[in-house]
Amino acid sequence: MNVLLVTTCWWPAFARLAQLLMETGCGVAVLCPPGHPARMLPGVTVFEQRPFSPLRALSRAILRFDPVFIIPGDERASHHMHRLHGHGSTRERELIEHSIGAPESYSDTVSRIGLLARARRLLISIPAGQAITGEGELAAWIAAMPAPSVLKLDGSWGGMGVIIVATRQAAFTAYRRLRRQTSAGRAVFRMIVNRDAYWLADCLRGRPTEVSVQSFIQGLPSDLSMFCWKGEVLAAVMGEAVISLGATRPTSIIRLINRPDMMDTARRLAGEMRLTGFYGLDFIIEAVTDRAYLLEMNPRPTSLTNIRMQPGRDLPGALATALSGTPCPPPTRLPEGTLVAYFPLAWQDGHPDATHPQAHLDVPWNEPALMAEMLQQRWPERQLLARLEQACRRAARSIARLPARFNRALRRS
Repeated sequence: MNVLLVTTCWWPAFARLAQLLMETGCGVAVLCPPGHPARMLPGVTVFEQRPFSPLRALSRAILRFDPVFIIPGDERASHHMHRLHGHGSTRERELIEHSIGAPESYSDTVSRIGLLARARRLLISIPAGQAITGEGELAAWIAAMPAPSVLKLDGSWGGMGVIIVATRQAAFTAYRRLRRQTSAGRAVFRMIVNRDAYWLADCLRGRPTEVSVQSFIQGLPSDLSMFCWKGEVLAAVMGEAVISLGATRPTSIIRLINRPDMMDTARRLAGEMRLTGFYGLDFIIEAVTDRAYLLEMNPRPTSLTNIRMQPGRDLPGALATALSGTPCPPPTRLPEGTLVAYFPLAWQDGHPDATHPQAHLDVPWNEPALMAEMLQQRWPERQLLARLEQACRRAARSIARLPARFNRALRRS
């Protein structure tokens, strides 16, 4: 049961998934960039990712490792698998379809607007939204819809391409900022400072990007992570946010929940799109009505994927069972209502058991080298120029706060 994990970024949760899959009995290889935490796992086979020839790197990993299943770890990796399906060998196309499902659904799994259009046809609750191709369309949206709104950049992740805006000026500023994120100048900057060449490769390849806008819904962010097999949801885990790193940033501590409406949405989408593999659904539970609104789909595992509950709520175990035909019981059973502190995200807000002594700590205790690597800054942020840039930013913020501090000191005197 060889499983190939493919990623172009440095998320530690993906390394944790690799460890969990090895515990279920899968042979694991990772196609990843230098400095990825998964490289610290003993027994994992590592293949080098190539920013400017990703399809060749993926084909080479498939040929050498001979996997029976491939898992994309980020939206860009999903896009690479879609492209290889269109240009690869018969063996590669069959393997990709076996791993991520029906080809006719690929475009909608990576397009927020395409996904929500499908959801609308299935009568799933979604916020109002549309694609924005220019500032004229944005101006028309602002004139017609009540504030605030949420601008989103397709192909982004971790909250980097999501901005909440409350005024017309803020909307235009945010739109221009999102467009700059995909500019060649920004991509060159990332390659030089962070040694991250993937954004420049995207620019040179002309990978399409899309900015969309949605109505803002006041409520509680919640997530559902699922493993699907030929359009059927075999396992799903749901959680609601308890502590997040910011309004549009990842959640660090969640509470395990079970909502039939979220599960119904997952089943309808999986059946309609004939999904196979790991997917995450982002919801907002409206404060006034308690209705679950679908916001977007992540065509990859999320942090919630790594939380192994009982059968039917154990995603790594569901994959191992689907591949082997043998039940794979989870090592622990977590009841609904349990607080879970994601590792290492929860540590960024301070040690979680100082605030939540009852929280389950999602920590790979039996892999100390992996733990140590996951606790460090991401590899791109550890580069010399990146550290210098961070120091300059901190100094600039401190200088900008000096007048306010001076005024407070004068008032106290």
